[in-house]
Amino acid sequence: MLRCMEAVVGLFTGRNERALHALAAQAGARVSAMHPGARDAEGQRWWLVNCADASGLLALVQALRQHVDVEAAYIKPEGSAPQR
Repeated sequence: MLRCMEAVVGLFTGRNERALHALAAQAGARVSAMHPGARDAEGQRWWLVNCADASGLLALVQALRQHVDVEAAYIKPEGSAPQR
């Protein structure tokens, strides 16, 4: 069972994020900049997508992978507690 609820999306440099926001809204997901305030093209192309429904997030990531503006889309691996 998929428990992770966050994805990372990388757009091709210079591409607009409108399609990302539209697809995310259809899936009930929220989009936020991975590097807020970034002024360089590399930092501006990365986005985080959060969704309350893991299966919905998986379907969204699969759809994003097929979109012409998206270079990469993947579900972030679940983090683990720090080891002491």
